[in-house]
Amino acid sequence: HSFPTRRSSDLETLARLAKDEDVEVRRHVADNPHTPQEILMELAQSDDVRTRQHIVTNPSTSLEILQMLSKDLRHEVRMDVAENPNITADMLAEFEKDSNEDVQEAVKRNPKYESEKQRKTREWEERWHRRGELRDKDKMRMALL
Repeated sequence: HSFPTRRSSDLETLARLAKDEDVEVRRHVADNPHTPQEILMELAQSDDVRTRQHIVTNPSTSLEILQMLSKDLRHEVRMDVAENPNITADMLAEFEKDSNEDVQEAVKRNPKYESEKQRKTREWEERWHRRGELRDKDKMRMALL
């Protein structure tokens, strides 16, 4: 079964295939980076969990759709949203408090995630770096006097 939906950028074709009775076809439309946001929004209402997951992993999916799917009842969809590099820091923080432990763990796989320990280390390094720069500037001023 060959799916033209993965590469197709013809909007009429994608719109037609988004309503196809075969769920596999709809999943491929959800996965296609050329699928318009309006069609992705329609597919985001699908009863099929995997279709919603394909939308989340589509790099073209808008933040609006990701925000909507971040409240999905199925933890599998929320896990995929938590791992998506296009979500906001606020969304990551919400997922850290998710009722499902798998979703909480998925946050740590997001490229934007910074653990509390990493955050404190970075802040400490920045503070010491700034202090070092200030000391160097003071030395320069003294040398110029």
